[in-house]
Amino acid sequence: MEKSKNDLLSSIKLIQLYLNNYYDGHTDCYKSIAVELRKLLCDKNPLLPRVHPEIKLHKLNLTKLKETSPSLMGGLVLSIAGSIYKNEKGKSSFELKFANPFELISVKDWVNQSVLSTQITIFQIIKSIADKEAAHSDPEYDKTLLFTKSLGFIDTESHIPVLIGISEYILKFYKKEIETDL
Repeated sequence: MEKSKNDLLSSIKLIQLYLNNYYDGHTDCYKSIAVELRKLLCDKNPLLPRVHPEIKLHKLNLTKLKETSPSLMGGLVLSIAGSIYKNEKGKSSFELKFANPFELISVKDWVNQSVLSTQITIFQIIKSIADKEAAHSDPEYDKTLLFTKSLGFIDTESHIPVLIGISEYILKFYKKEIETDL
């Protein structure tokens, strides 16, 4: 278990480093963030719940809306699980919006929430970027990246700020809920 804890701390530190570099203008760092998020949240035995089996993350507002008003989702193509805005540097930013009142769900359920459409989940965004652009270089994009590349936010393709928003949430959650307990 000690190795897993060390690997978790290393991933958290790397995400923070890559985020800092991303905001300093090294925009390709989102790819490295995706690899670390895949390790933490999406592998067969994801690192975050392996080290902290009791961990639960905040349910998204979009998920709550789908549960309470499923008729609203019929035929919906685009459904964004957060807010898009221009940050102080004029770049696209994305912030996840959570159910009110707050609800906590397992990591497995959390990554299976829709984030950009009813068909695209957090898991798919992370895995697609990590597998198609970062850790591997496949000759073709998958359906997830084809969709997100066709949807622009202010100055970039949608998958990039969404991934950054996911990583910012994971860092904030970790620092508030886990790091304080170490």
